[in-house]
Amino acid sequence: MYTLCTYFDKNYLVQGLTLYRSLVKQESKFTLWILCLDETSFDILTKLNLPSVNLLREQDLTEFDSRLLRAKSNRPLIQYYYCFTATIVNYVLHTDQQAEAVTYIDADMFAYTSLSQIITQQPGKDVMIIEHLHKTKEKNYHGKFNVSIIYFKRSYNGLKCLNWWNDMTIVSTKLGDGVWGDQMYLDEFPKKFDGVHIISDISIGAAPWNIEVHTISRKENTVMLNGSSLKIFHFARFIMLNRSLFIPIKRAYLSRKTLIEIYMPYMMEMRKSYDIVKQIDKTYKLGYTLRNLRGALLGIIFGRCFVLFDKFLFRVGIHIPFGYEEH
Repeated sequence: MYTLCTYFDKNYLVQGLTLYRSLVKQESKFTLWILCLDETSFDILTKLNLPSVNLLREQDLTEFDSRLLRAKSNRPLIQYYYCFTATIVNYVLHTDQQAEAVTYIDADMFAYTSLSQIITQQPGKDVMIIEHLHKTKEKNYHGKFNVSIIYFKRSYNGLKCLNWWNDMTIVSTKLGDGVWGDQMYLDEFPKKFDGVHIISDISIGAAPWNIEVHTISRKENTVMLNGSSLKIFHFARFIMLNRSLFIPIKRAYLSRKTLIEIYMPYMMEMRKSYDIVKQIDKTYKLGYTLRNLRGALLGIIFGRCFVLFDKFLFRVGIHIPFGYEEH
């Protein structure tokens, strides 16, 4: 039995449901704790009544750690949300005394294999974190490690590291000044604490900022990276405009091979999740922050928007190779 946790609001509800559906396909025994950051996501997920899921409200976390209320009052909303990553892991470990370990996983992840191939890589370790694995190693301006998957064992070292991280995110989750939300604190884990394992496996750390330097192939129904099966992918900065329009990534180049083998199947799964949500709540609408709206406009202008029609993917407009970030 694996114990996992994540959080999201209504804007990432479809991603979160898609993550859950991927886990169900790959793993028969797990518990996923979901912190719903608004009533819309809580109400829809309550009606769905998903097996192996425990739902939480913001109030559950603020009652568990009242310091969150102070953090909420002194920073922007997105920076406040970053406080929940460490706090929800702490909450689950305190609430579920049977859990030997808890793994946090981002809502925009998608699992292609059993969790046992990810979580039990180093069974003797207390904490596991994953490298960004940028194409260019110098591009670690958001930290060397990514928050997408983090494992904490119920042990002296695991709890010591988790509590330090929890305390630091309450102090600051600023996007800059050497902090960058909840993420750059991970750089300190191997320096300050024993029992920390660094995952450097690309089949677990695959993301838009590193995928293009690896060889993608297919073996029957399995996506392969450099000859090994893809275990999980981080669909960071993915935008779904409606059930047929998608912007896979705004500022990173994606080859046609990547789009077809990795992104198009994910779009199909996102569409299924969107339809499930709409069946529960016909008024549900995809919504994004101003930052993502700008990204959507730029994606359309520069030909990075795609139409999913049946099992085919078509680019909207003419691709203009401008404004890509170097990774």
